[in-house]
Amino acid sequence: MSKESIKNVSFIIVGAGKSKRFKYHIKKIFYKINGKVPVFIFTIKNVLKTVKDSQVIFVYAKEDKKKIVKYLKDFKLYEKVLLQKGGEERAESVFNGISVAKYDTIFIHDCARPFLSHQLLISLYKHFTTKYLPVVPYINPVETVRMKNKKRVERIERSKVMLIQTPQVFSKSQYYEILKKSISKKIFLTDDAEYFLKEGKKVLFVEGDKRNIKITHRDDVELVESIKKRWKDDENRNRN
Repeated sequence: MSKESIKNVSFIIVGAGKSKRFKYHIKKIFYKINGKVPVFIFTIKNVLKTVKDSQVIFVYAKEDKKKIVKYLKDFKLYEKVLLQKGGEERAESVFNGISVAKYDTIFIHDCARPFLSHQLLISLYKHFTTKYLPVVPYINPVETVRMKNKKRVERIERSKVMLIQTPQVFSKSQYYEILKKSISKKIFLTDDAEYFLKEGKKVLFVEGDKRNIKITHRDDVELVESIKKRWKDDENRNRN
C-alpha cells in the first residue's frame, strides 16, 4: 500500500449549502451512502486517509451544527475536525474557513463530492508544491456539446470544454486578500479559481477524476451508490 500522504495543509470542506436542488426531506450532506454513512462523513473519512498531520476544517450551516456534531461523535471523528460556521453565500463560507486555516497551503473542497481518491489528492498536492500556482482539477465531457448563440446552435469541441471539480489548492496568503476584497464588493462566484482568473493571475488546470462527482439532484444518488460498490477495491488498487 502506498505510504504517500499530504502533510501540513489546511483542508477546508464546505458543507453550508441549502441543498435546494436536491429536493429531499434531508440535505444532501446527510444522505446516507449505502444506507449507512452520511455524505459529509464519507467525504471527511476519505480526506483523512491521505491528509495527515494537518488541519481539517468543516464549514457548516448554523441550523445543522447539532446534527453534524452528533454524527462526528458517532463516527469518532469529532476530535479530528475543526468546525467553523458558514455564511449566506458560498464565498463567505469559504472565507470563514480560510480565516481559521493555520497552514498556508489550503485545499478547498465541496462536501457534496464524497469520492475523493488518494491518487487525485496526491496529484493535486504535487502539482501545487512544484508550480506554486493555484491548482484546479477538471474533466472533459463525454457527451456532444453544443452552445446556443442567439438563433444558432453551435457545436463545441469536447476537448475545449472543462468541467471544473474540487478540491482546488491555493496559498492562503494569496487567496485570503483576493476573496476578502471580492466579498466587500459583493462579488459572489461559485468557483474559487474564478477569483484568481478575474485578477489576471495564472491557474494550473490538471486532470481530475470522473468518479469525483458532485451530488446536486436527487437522481444523482443512483450514480453515488454505483460508484460506492466498487470504491474500496478501486482505492486499494490505486494505492498499491
